[in-house]
Amino acid sequence: MKRILLTLPLLGLLSFSSCDLEMSDNGKLDGFWQLARIDTIGGGGCDMVSSRIFWSVQLHLLQLSDHSGRNSTYLLRFQQDDAHLRVYDPFLSARNEGDKPLDDATVLQPYGIQSLDERFEILRLDNKHLSLRSSLLELTFNRY
Repeated sequence: MKRILLTLPLLGLLSFSSCDLEMSDNGKLDGFWQLARIDTIGGGGCDMVSSRIFWSVQLHLLQLSDHSGRNSTYLLRFQQDDAHLRVYDPFLSARNEGDKPLDDATVLQPYGIQSLDERFEILRLDNKHLSLRSSLLELTFNRY
């Protein structure tokens, strides 16, 4: 009985010294978003649902993936505030060989990204929809 009474406080102290978990503060942006539509600022547009392109947001990382297999997967860093989203520092996701930095943004165009450091205005962000506007395009996403 005496051992149990001495062990319980020790276990309590050990639980406070466990590893720190880094928590995301991305709010509603965190999650899995399907690119539903791309519109040009000039007025043209394209329904993208059948393309099966997704943006996945977690912590400080954005993953671009094409579930149809037509395009490679890319990783980008991002910064967000209430009104803007900046995506930058893109890498080709090649886990076995090591992720490779990109120096040409054209491979990101199917995902709605036109440059290696792109800034978007957040037009809408709620539990079901995300709309972003860059200098050239407006992107509409549905939460998946």
